[in-house]
Amino acid sequence: MSDLESLPMSRRIYLVDGVTYVVEGRRCLRVAVTLDDLFQDDDPAARLERSMETTGEPVGEAGWEDRIQAPIGGQEVWAAGVTYFRSRSARIEES
Repeated sequence: MSDLESLPMSRRIYLVDGVTYVVEGRRCLRVAVTLDDLFQDDDPAARLERSMETTGEPVGEAGWEDRIQAPIGGQEVWAAGVTYFRSRSARIEES
């Protein structure tokens, strides 16, 4: 087995209509884990793996393209290109 063959297959995580889906190769699963669950877990990869094994429901992927949501949950999101200094300056102006 080559080194490349021993690497895990990549996974893509999508949020569609408020539901989390994982696509791995040609397999697509609806899972009972939120993005917040993953971001707050000490080992998000293991958490995702457990969810795929225990709650993963195979589904088709077709027709999603127009319903994919931004991959955010309750976590804080900063705009791309915003530096800490610029953000700090804005907070000072606001107060």
